[in-house]
Amino acid sequence: MLSTPSRSPRWAIPHQFAAEKATTVVRDIELTVGRTGAVTPTAKLEPVSVGGVVVQNATLHNEDEIKRLDVRIGDTVIIQRAGDVIPQVLSVVLDKRPAGAKPYHFPKTCPCPLRTPLVREKTASGEEGAIIRCSGEFACPYQKIEHLKHFVSRRAFDIEGLDDNIQPKAELTVKAKKADGKVVEFKATALLNTEVEVNYYRNGGILHTVLRNLMK
Repeated sequence: MLSTPSRSPRWAIPHQFAAEKATTVVRDIELTVGRTGAVTPTAKLEPVSVGGVVVQNATLHNEDEIKRLDVRIGDTVIIQRAGDVIPQVLSVVLDKRPAGAKPYHFPKTCPCPLRTPLVREKTASGEEGAIIRCSGEFACPYQKIEHLKHFVSRRAFDIEGLDDNIQPKAELTVKAKKADGKVVEFKATALLNTEVEVNYYRNGGILHTVLRNLMK
């Protein structure tokens, strides 16, 4: 005989309602560079309400997804919030495609000022993968910023108030307090525009070293 535990009844089956869909227009396709150099295309959309949330951006994942959908700037697309969370482009309304809309060609260079080549990663079997990465590594200013955001995040050094203030072409003054109460202050050239104070209880000069390396 089925019972009813404290969390959920065993005799019931959950039902998830279909995600709400909406139609909007792709105004532009922009590229973002992540901490590992992965380049992700994002569709900039005409603002539209989907499930009570105004959606203006939707990820296109990678070059292969853009080709599969054949999405172009100016296209009318059908979107939904996958899992009621992440905006997703489902399909293109071809009947509403404007005359002269050109296929989107993925660039060959990084959108950063260095214009370093983009390379498609290889899988373990030697075949081409879906992810395209910037080959600039630490020379790429976009990757520098993402590395620094990761470094000061809660899972790393947990420097409160710093993550939201990271901007290119600025200056950072860091005040670090050691276990003996001594305060060490140093400046990092470019990337930040804020002053922070952190507890510097362990790992010697690792904070100074990592920030200096990121700023090179």
